[in-house]
Amino acid sequence: MKDVFLSHATQDKELFVRPFSRILEEENVSFWLDEAEIKWGDKISAQINKGLNTSRFIVVFITPAFIGRNWTETELSAALSRENDEGRTVVLPIITGDPNSLLRNYPMLRDKRYRQWTDGPKAIAGDLKRLVQESERRSNERLKSLVHDRWSGKRRVAETLTDIIKQPASDISDFARLELGLHEFARLGPSASHQSISELRDASIDHSVVRRGLGTLVSMCLIAQGNLLQADNVFGDAMREEVKIEQQRHYVALQEGLVYVALGRHGDAGKAWRTMSGSQPRFDEQIYPFGAATWDYARALLAVVASDRPVEKIISSISPQKYRGIAHLTAKTGRFMRRSKIILDQIEEWSNEEGWAARHSRRTLSGRLHSFEKDVLSVSGSLFGVLKF
Repeated sequence: MKDVFLSHATQDKELFVRPFSRILEEENVSFWLDEAEIKWGDKISAQINKGLNTSRFIVVFITPAFIGRNWTETELSAALSRENDEGRTVVLPIITGDPNSLLRNYPMLRDKRYRQWTDGPKAIAGDLKRLVQESERRSNERLKSLVHDRWSGKRRVAETLTDIIKQPASDISDFARLELGLHEFARLGPSASHQSISELRDASIDHSVVRRGLGTLVSMCLIAQGNLLQADNVFGDAMREEVKIEQQRHYVALQEGLVYVALGRHGDAGKAWRTMSGSQPRFDEQIYPFGAATWDYARALLAVVASDRPVEKIISSISPQKYRGIAHLTAKTGRFMRRSKIILDQIEEWSNEEGWAARHSRRTLSGRLHSFEKDVLSVSGSLFGVLKF
């Protein structure tokens, strides 16, 4: 999903569109621009329709060259139709000449507030960035509400995925997709959630951490099915996604470590899990609504595996009542470890090689994981009969 679709006449590309796109890059605002998005052999109309439907906003450069051209008129008509269907602002006009003269051709734009190129492209880009951030904040608030309803029993669990998928593609933030994928894994387990997580992964996603996280979850589903070769291929693609922001790396570090363990790559697993050591990073709840809780629960599960602390004391250091969804996700991840012969075999081998977790025999570790799962669920409360552990 892109933040902005840049609708324009080809003649305006050099003078207006490319300079504006360079400023958007500086502002970290993603954009859909035909010359970057349409590849050799692509169906042009299909790619443009996808961009129009999945971008959060559509910026339209109204210029003399724009007026009367079939392609630009079709894009504008589609954008206005989508705005009407969604009941929110989608179309953002930029006027590059005399407004009275240019808007005479577009009566539906006359009562919209527009920006003029003479306002300065940097100022326009700054305002656009603020609109994108506010839109993403609302998306995350909607997600938090839906997830809270799901785990508190206010809605039927099966409705939530449908609710989010029915929303306009442009209004589902990438992080909402990752949160949803994690919760589907928690609700359904690795086998039953495989299809829905794969569908989330197949969407147009800009953020590398989301592509990486959903790829990791698909890999776990494949491992649960015993398909290690395919899991290795999917995971390899996922790990090529570079994640530079520290807070984002922690979202799926626990799951990444588990996939590395299953694939016998102990050193890489250790590196992934070491990102969970040290002090907790600061999580902006508007951007990472479940970041702090995800960190705490991942640390708790790793402590079950790698330390001598009693499981009851580890459980008492987290808050399952407040974050029931994350609690169930971590419990389900522990169950995934306990029930995976592949992972238990690899941890046992790793222990023998490195002395890591050597204090636990395989049987003891399995018992500790079972206690963790059971205790987390007993404290957080069962999921109104939907999950049967």
